[in-house]
Amino acid sequence: MKIVLAHIMLIVLALSMFTVGRAQIADSADLFVLKRSAAGYRIDRLPIATGQPLTLNFEEDPEVIDIVLPVGPGGSGNLVQGGRIRSFTARFDGRSVILDYEFANGERQSFPARDLTDLRGFDSHVSVTGGDGSSARFIIRGYSNVRIDSIGPVMDMFGGRIPMQKGDYSIFINTELTAPRYALTGEIPLVYSGKYLFADVVSPDGRHGQFVVDIGASTSMLTEAFLPDSAEMSEVFMMEYSAGGTRKLKYAPGGATGNVENVIGTATLQAMTIGGLVFKQAEFDVIKSLPLLHDRQVDGIIGLDLLRAARFLTLRYNSGTEGTASLLLSNTPPAQNNLIQLPFVSIRRLMYVRGQIDSRPVLFILDSGAPDCMLQPQAAETLTKVIFLDSTLTFQGGGGQSKEGKLGTIQLLSLAGASFIDIPCVIGELSIYSTLGRGQLAGIIGNSLLSRFAMVSIDFQENIISLAHLN
Repeated sequence: MKIVLAHIMLIVLALSMFTVGRAQIADSADLFVLKRSAAGYRIDRLPIATGQPLTLNFEEDPEVIDIVLPVGPGGSGNLVQGGRIRSFTARFDGRSVILDYEFANGERQSFPARDLTDLRGFDSHVSVTGGDGSSARFIIRGYSNVRIDSIGPVMDMFGGRIPMQKGDYSIFINTELTAPRYALTGEIPLVYSGKYLFADVVSPDGRHGQFVVDIGASTSMLTEAFLPDSAEMSEVFMMEYSAGGTRKLKYAPGGATGNVENVIGTATLQAMTIGGLVFKQAEFDVIKSLPLLHDRQVDGIIGLDLLRAARFLTLRYNSGTEGTASLLLSNTPPAQNNLIQLPFVSIRRLMYVRGQIDSRPVLFILDSGAPDCMLQPQAAETLTKVIFLDSTLTFQGGGGQSKEGKLGTIQLLSLAGASFIDIPCVIGELSIYSTLGRGQLAGIIGNSLLSRFAMVSIDFQENIISLAHLN
């Protein structure tokens, strides 16, 4: 048996930064400092007045761990080793925050100046794991408000592979643009076939194509063959910022089964028509090719970067049977009774919710690009409510890489107090699991479970997913 996961998960160190607007002259800016005391981890918000540098010495203030200063949209990992850094100095020139580190050996390192307007357009999720096994996670919205995250995972870019001592910390910061567009509403007819959602897409040159609708994809993609001849393609790359300097890296987003090496560029199309709705200035990564899905040629993937065009995104599977389905973009909540409401956290534009199997917490990613539910082998082996079946299978990610897995059944799964029985699942390793901190059980909720609901609605403003039971 062979299963293909439609989506491509973006996993990067740090994307090259672009400016969303120039800051107006300001009297002060904020600096967010990650600290730890006997009471636990916290993030302090410290003001920096224009022309008045702020210096913190790690020896004088042993609670200080690191500074949270996003470089740009994407992810950044940092391994903080106790005693390596002596102090940092932050300055604000009225427009930008400038940060310098002084190392214990006397060397200094400057990091890119951060425009205050750009920073205020970011939401950041901060994960910290200590060498003693402790951990915490926070959300900073709009480079302004800080709160503890009680829903999402603790992310660890190093996946526990680097030994840490007491006083060492692994820090992962995921940053996303916070400004919603909420500019496009309407309904898109879909076809639900082979446990995938397909939309008819018309390119600017009038060609029709089949795209997969994937709420588990961070970016939208189209194949090189579907790219209009008139479209200009730009280079896409990653920038790595570290104590050793700045490096330009090949863009190879992380797919479900490994890095995707066949992305050849990015293109902005003046208008792309998806099921009758016109998406203007639509950005796509251009990929050499995509695998067949349910014997269908796939010309692209519609991800959350485009689908967040309205406050609410609603999928209707029409009783879960194969045939017609629909996607509704709206700025008012859809009317529906019998709702299960799940708070979610967005990390790398993946939506994490918490469920339970065996009364144990399990992190799930909602993913309409996955035909079936999935569980990491560690979770399946740990939980007694998961049954391994004899059948084995091969599954693929959007980049075409294959992995081996096993079939299984989740006997009982709970979401927000609602229970679901006998859910078929695929048990196999995905690259996304490698960046979860140790001890966390994880999986994917795919269409085999999502299609059991009359409606799946996502509120991007309140970070709530509403699931409506079938009548």
